[in-house]
Amino acid sequence: MHGAHGMTDEDSVRIPIEDIAIDIPCQCDVKDDLGTLTLMAGNAITAALRDQLIQRGVSHLEVSPQDADALLANNTANDAGVKGAKPAAASANAKRAGNQQRKDRSQETYSPVRAAAFQKQLSKSVSELASIGRRIDQLSNRDIQTACELPKALLEMVLDDCDQSIASIDSANEQDNLAHRCAQMSMLAINTGIEMEFDSDRLELLGQSGLLHDFGLYRLAPELRDPSAILTSAQQDEYRRHPNITQDLLKKFTIASDEIRVIVSQVHERPDGQGYPRGLRSNLTHPLANVLSVVDGYLSLTEPGPNRDPIQAHDALVVMLHEGTRGRYDSKALRAFLTQITLFPIGSRVLLNDDCEATVMRRDAAHYATPIVQADGSDEFVFTRTDSRKIRRPAVSQKRPEKRLLTDQISRVMMEELIAA
Repeated sequence: MHGAHGMTDEDSVRIPIEDIAIDIPCQCDVKDDLGTLTLMAGNAITAALRDQLIQRGVSHLEVSPQDADALLANNTANDAGVKGAKPAAASANAKRAGNQQRKDRSQETYSPVRAAAFQKQLSKSVSELASIGRRIDQLSNRDIQTACELPKALLEMVLDDCDQSIASIDSANEQDNLAHRCAQMSMLAINTGIEMEFDSDRLELLGQSGLLHDFGLYRLAPELRDPSAILTSAQQDEYRRHPNITQDLLKKFTIASDEIRVIVSQVHERPDGQGYPRGLRSNLTHPLANVLSVVDGYLSLTEPGPNRDPIQAHDALVVMLHEGTRGRYDSKALRAFLTQITLFPIGSRVLLNDDCEATVMRRDAAHYATPIVQADGSDEFVFTRTDSRKIRRPAVSQKRPEKRLLTDQISRVMMEELIAA
């Protein structure tokens, strides 16, 4: 970073925006975590500016060491050792984009050892979330801190084997459907954030927001937590209040940052302004909320709905791509989601051109439409981009009922109708 006093990147200190004291003049220029000049030397960060930066999705600021000392001098959060300034050298790993840390296992079959470890971690995450949900009216800061720490382990899973981590999601114990869905949201959002080259800090924030985004539903009637329930108009209105309930709930706990509260309140907003609870357009929503909105749309289609089976994963993605042209989703987030899960999503079934059925195992980094599959009865992977065997069409799951969509349904039916059908 080059400020008014010649400060370089090596001289800078990266500090969480939540930790910054307001109304303290800065001696050097201040930049955000994308390198954009945020404040010129000689000016102070006001409460209004800090709130604007949080709304814009800024999580950290780059400041000079002397400014860092002043900005953090009165920060009591540091006394607990939870947050604080990070010298550039100490935060170098956190600033690395997740896709640079991710291991390339595209040539490897799934590891039974990793499968067992992933299953254990996912079950632990779901169990802890369910336990927190059952105590929704007696929560403590420690409960929220426990939830906020879970994405660190999920991120480690994704970086170790992104494809196998996605495949592990459906195998987790579903003793609590809402807790399981929150874990799915977190895992898929982290994977998407890696494709968008987020650093580790931002990936954890994304994972935390995904885990917590629907916690307000635990305060509503049980039927409102069931995606297959047929709701009355009054119940639908009540359901659409849950983002505000979640935001208000988290205000009581200092461990949940202002930024998390903003994100969870905006997950169900849409770039075209047709979302809820406030009908915000994309220029007013947090960038991480836009990522979570894409993941939420996919899960809504691929889980059971009122009077319908889950929609087959490939068909769900085609619907989302069609809806993306109508402005329902942020285009960058949708593209990143498609790249990490592939057009024939990992874990889904396909029919090959030799009439064999196969399971999608890994993505092909060269193209999202040619994933790596494993034919039934074979231990070998089929690289469909280069192999003579190609994917002819998607197939339904052997483990659960799934709904396939006709081409004309995809082109003419709005997503809301499919979710409610």
